[in-house]
Amino acid sequence: MDSRERVIRAIEYECPDRIPITNSAVPAGLIKYGEKLERIFREYPSDFGPRYAPSTYPQQAFFLHRKKRYLDEWGCEWLMLKHGILGQVKGHPLADLKALETYQFPEPSKPEKGYIIGNGGNLFERMQWLRGFEDLMVDLITKRKEAYTIRDKILEYNLEMIKVSLESDVDGISFADDLGTQNKLMINPSLWMGFFKPAYKQMFDEVHRAGKHVLFHSDGYIIDIIPDLIEIGVNVLWEAEIQNNNIDALGENFGGKLCFAGNMDTQRILPFGNAEDIKKHVIHAIQALGSYDGGFIGVGEIHTDVPLRNVKAMYKAFTKYGKYPLTRI
Repeated sequence: MDSRERVIRAIEYECPDRIPITNSAVPAGLIKYGEKLERIFREYPSDFGPRYAPSTYPQQAFFLHRKKRYLDEWGCEWLMLKHGILGQVKGHPLADLKALETYQFPEPSKPEKGYIIGNGGNLFERMQWLRGFEDLMVDLITKRKEAYTIRDKILEYNLEMIKVSLESDVDGISFADDLGTQNKLMINPSLWMGFFKPAYKQMFDEVHRAGKHVLFHSDGYIIDIIPDLIEIGVNVLWEAEIQNNNIDALGENFGGKLCFAGNMDTQRILPFGNAEDIKKHVIHAIQALGSYDGGFIGVGEIHTDVPLRNVKAMYKAFTKYGKYPLTRI
């Protein structure tokens, strides 16, 4: 079974030979560990091909120029205090809403051929970066008409980016919006459902019309809106911290309804645990989320505080305990 078939079978609950895995590291982790980490990635190769990812984030600032300040194509100014760590947007081109009258949205860039995952962009995050977090929260609560204008303009941009992505040989389109804090959503679920859900549905419908999968990434606690994400067509939830959303609750409520690309615990177990802790954590996640002839993709984002011995222990556990049909350990 090749990697592409393995991933599709996991998403569609058609019993792959084993759980798919992907290689993931923050830029700072790659910078710190270099060839040693790359060697582990070669030993446990990803089942995903290279992604088409236009400049949603200022990647070139990490690797090429070591800039502390960077202006992205949207006119958002990023401040990065440490090379390889994303940083924050400190300059917002729509901080003054009068600028909306003359602001020029960028043109979507076109993907290269042969990529597996196309990019659908982000919405909530881009609104924050353009407007500023506090001002956006006020706009949403007070239902300012400009908030709807900004949302709809970004939606228009994303739909065009989805269109050009679908023209290449992709199997799915990924979307990214960090919606959660450590223990709750950033905004009231009803506000998310009324303001953001219809826009996401438009984007996801476009992907499904082309017969492709929708992959959606979010950090933080988002369990309150997972039923809505399923309803509007998310096939893979690229959950940055399955631990934050209670692995057992995710399995009990959504197992077999959604494929989880479940990031292992990067706050405690990966950086501070031992090989036995990691083995138990991987088994727990696979049994809870992947016991449906699929439904689980192994992910472990490598940060600078994750020892390489733990990286290898994680991949070893994915490989050893992720074979189908699953058996109780």
